[in-house]
Amino acid sequence: MHSGSTVLYDPQGQPAGGVIGGEWAYKAGLAAPGGATSGISSSGFNLFGPGDVFPGADLEPPAEPDGVQYGLLSAGDNAATGNGGITGSGGLIKNSVDFVFSYTGTLNLANISNLSFQYGTALTEPNVPGGPPRQEIPEPASIALVGLALLGLGSTRRRKT
Repeated sequence: MHSGSTVLYDPQGQPAGGVIGGEWAYKAGLAAPGGATSGISSSGFNLFGPGDVFPGADLEPPAEPDGVQYGLLSAGDNAATGNGGITGSGGLIKNSVDFVFSYTGTLNLANISNLSFQYGTALTEPNVPGGPPRQEIPEPASIALVGLALLGLGSTRRRKT
């Protein structure tokens, strides 16, 4: 779990070291909504199995992603408003989770594409495509050069008039 995050509704309390890997899975070679070919999930969706889980203890049976247990709640979620299906889920994470992957080679933003976010515990629930491509922001030195060029143009124009 990300620092500042907490697990709610888990009778066993906070997982040791904040490790919830045994409740989440990663799998490539998917055919999922939004054109996703790989994914991370705490819900099984009949796509993720026990062999796909991240390292870590199984905190809530079964030993594979299944249902809402250890899914994410927003940082502003009010824990007092959960219904019985949520409060008895075996734990939900309030705030955020960090996923750590090992990668060899060169990785840049162009390697990460075709993102989508699946909500709920069924593939028929809302799926939101990832945001628009990031726009490049000029570095400060480029902005300074443009500013100097504009100043130069302004002073040249004053001399002519």
